[in-house]
Amino acid sequence: MPQLSIELEENCMLLRFFSEPNLEYNAYLLLKDQASCEMRLHNDGAHIGKVTLSSYGNEQRVDVILKGDPEKVTHGYHALNIHSRAVRGNPGNCDRTGAIFKKRGRVLGDLGNVRAGERGEVNHYHVIKVDPAAREERVGLVEPVRHCSPVPYKVWRDGSEEKIENMEQAEMELQRLRMKGKDLFLIVYVEPDCYQPVYNRDTHTLNKPLFHLQGKFSIVGRAVLLQVDSLTSVDGSPGDAIACCTLQLEK
Repeated sequence: MPQLSIELEENCMLLRFFSEPNLEYNAYLLLKDQASCEMRLHNDGAHIGKVTLSSYGNEQRVDVILKGDPEKVTHGYHALNIHSRAVRGNPGNCDRTGAIFKKRGRVLGDLGNVRAGERGEVNHYHVIKVDPAAREERVGLVEPVRHCSPVPYKVWRDGSEEKIENMEQAEMELQRLRMKGKDLFLIVYVEPDCYQPVYNRDTHTLNKPLFHLQGKFSIVGRAVLLQVDSLTSVDGSPGDAIACCTLQLEK
């Protein structure tokens, strides 16, 4: 019954938004709310980026832009969760943030997963379209595949290097030099840095909001944690925290 009560309250608000556009309360919904915080590594305090959650009418966004030590922000998927309490003590001390945020037995702090790259970066842009009458679906874009080949260079005897723009001309020049007994440079192929940072942009249609920034279900003033496992544990404990910070409304 408690969970049903929350769902009924949310659905009634959304139905009023779509069916009664002249209500004074509807103007309140159209005011953009935005909460954010600066993420700090757990038990380290090093700043690694920012998490921003915004809500505007029937659209919500979760933006996570991070760059941390790849030994700590490891390659792969990690859970992004809201916990019941704020970060206490030193920045990045995630141990006292409680369990994952719940209300009346329903989990309200599960923001899904984010993907980290091999160099510790996260570029996660999640757009939520809230429509109580629509079919729930999700579409997404990831970073493009980058194809790059080894780059040829002239390496001279004195150690200097010159990038080859025209291979045919370079080979002819080298052949002429060899015919004269002047082998002045070698053609060397260098593997370029072809790394493509990870990038995720998802658009998700949901029947009810993913989170609340106002009211009794608000996540403002609570800790957001980046956690090791991509699957939220039963209690959502902070024991596997990578980083955390406390969400505050932006003015």
